[in-house]
Amino acid sequence: MSNNFNSLNDEYEFLSNSLNKIFKNNNKEIKNLLLKNNIKTRNNKISFSDVLLYKFLYTYKNDSKQLITSTLNYNNNLSIDRTTYHKKDLMIPHTFYKDLFYKIRNLYNEYLKSNDKYNLIAVDGTYNNTNVNNIKGKLETSLNMGYYSINECIPIDITFCNQENKNKEILQLKKYINNNNFNNYKNIVIVADRAYCSYELINFLNSHNFNYVIRIKNNSLSINNKEHIKKKISNHDNIRVITYKDDIIINKKDKDNKDVKLKQTIICNVITNLNIKDYNDDAIKKIYLSRWDIEVFFKLLKSNFKFSDLKEHHKNNTHYEYSKLYYSILIIIYISLMIDKINDKYNNKITKSLKNNKVKKKNNYNVKTNKSVLVNGIKLILCDIVNGVINKNTLFKISKSFLIKVNIIKDVFNERKSKTPHSKWYVQYYASYYRFITLIKALKNKNPNDLNKNLKLLYQCLEIINK
Repeated sequence: MSNNFNSLNDEYEFLSNSLNKIFKNNNKEIKNLLLKNNIKTRNNKISFSDVLLYKFLYTYKNDSKQLITSTLNYNNNLSIDRTTYHKKDLMIPHTFYKDLFYKIRNLYNEYLKSNDKYNLIAVDGTYNNTNVNNIKGKLETSLNMGYYSINECIPIDITFCNQENKNKEILQLKKYINNNNFNNYKNIVIVADRAYCSYELINFLNSHNFNYVIRIKNNSLSINNKEHIKKKISNHDNIRVITYKDDIIINKKDKDNKDVKLKQTIICNVITNLNIKDYNDDAIKKIYLSRWDIEVFFKLLKSNFKFSDLKEHHKNNTHYEYSKLYYSILIIIYISLMIDKINDKYNNKITKSLKNNKVKKKNNYNVKTNKSVLVNGIKLILCDIVNGVINKNTLFKISKSFLIKVNIIKDVFNERKSKTPHSKWYVQYYASYYRFITLIKALKNKNPNDLNKNLKLLYQCLEIINK
């Protein structure tokens, strides 16, 4: 056991030293970057490292700029105004945050990269409320594209696609591929849901020598129609359509609010060009089901970080500010994942070394990490990380306190429900639409009796204006 502990000790020492190398010269690097662009900086009470810490702390969901500034002032015995941090952060180019993220990602890839033959990459879009145009009273929602490595259990990238690209996920995916953003990955398999079921996209992926596993819409003509596939798709020799049925258990509430388990059959059709010798139908099914990992990643983003509702606005570069925020979030997530992977490696070594293991294996459970707890634990050590003084003992302490493993029952499907449904952008849109339709009808008929209290007040104001 002592040898195993020493191994874990060495792992944390390597990680702490690697993080310190990446972060310790950030202040100088930012200054040099600004000097190249003929931007001079003042030597005031806060450094660019302080601003980076401010930015990383601001990524967390419920922390305001004022609260973070007050906390930093308290810790450092200063009296700096919040606008000072904000203005200095605006000076840092978004490319610096991007390069910093790439350094962290390369550290992960070099240190904990999987040896799988194919790189399974889940692709999906997600929406959030944004403030690019800064139009008061108007709900603005934007598309973001997420790219997630299923093999390595890590996000590859999040790209902000703005509001004009809503429902254009396929176009954004093609742009991402054309920009060579998958350069570090070989033997790529794109895993996507029904929104990406398009002959145009499949032909595009074939032309770029990409493999894919994409779910087909159930009413598609491609299902079990080889002749139709040959007409529509080039390089169709290896293409096959797989249909499978799954009986799942759904947890629901009955009329008395008691938990009830119901069985439901799901029919799924998937198209792929992966060779049947390497991946049989069951393997393709597992690959598609693993696409759910990107949905779990989106949940992590929206539950713990400022992602769902972004209020940032700048005259010319609001999207760059969002990009800086996204890279900061990804850096925090990567650091938490490295701690998680190190502990998994250590625990696997212990399990192999125990010959007479009397502990019963819980075959009915999947063991998963509570990532929300871990990413919030990283907040406590961000100051040491950003200043390049993190040590192995601190990392070990964080893992001991915040690395929580949870047993998840296998083969149980929990219905996907939003706890705050009115926060959804499309619900807000329709609610506003019908609210004003009701008001217009009342004004036409001159009958406010059916209106609620708030609409009646608005009705009265509009009547006064008309008079």
